[in-house]
Amino acid sequence: MAFKKPGEIARAAVTAGRSKPLETPDKLLLFGFLAGSYIAFGGLLAVAIGGGINAELLGIGFKNLIFAGVFPVGLMLVVIGGSELFIGNCLLPPIAWLEDHADTKDVLKNWGWVYLGNFIGSVVIAYFLATATGLLAADPWHSYIIEIAEKKANSGGATYIGWMSLFWRAVGG
Repeated sequence: MAFKKPGEIARAAVTAGRSKPLETPDKLLLFGFLAGSYIAFGGLLAVAIGGGINAELLGIGFKNLIFAGVFPVGLMLVVIGGSELFIGNCLLPPIAWLEDHADTKDVLKNWGWVYLGNFIGSVVIAYFLATATGLLAADPWHSYIIEIAEKKANSGGATYIGWMSLFWRAVGG
């Protein structure tokens, strides 16, 4: 079985992290846009399929399982398409920076362009495929989107938990 030892994994991460901060802004923005679009498409697909399942008939567990099973399509598109997702860029460029193989300015530039591209790509998909088309405007999908947003904002119905707890949940996610 082929595998890498921890030291080899670290060296491979540094090597991969060297090139990311040196990409041109137009390439970072384009690949960031694509990644944001792919993730938004995965989310849209998960809501369209998961939201259409009758939880009273099949159970909330089945509805959540289907949602969770479909959402990763967006991540698969990111990996297969070779686009740039912000969370992936939060790992590799800083590792190269820690080993003095990347400049702080270049790492921050990378983060900014990729984040902007992810944001624009996700908003474009949300607008053109969901809002402008009215695709999810009818129930049960509209109610499902509202339910998801309320759970996220209220931490599942609990009182406000604060930004630090949300931050660490995102790190864990």
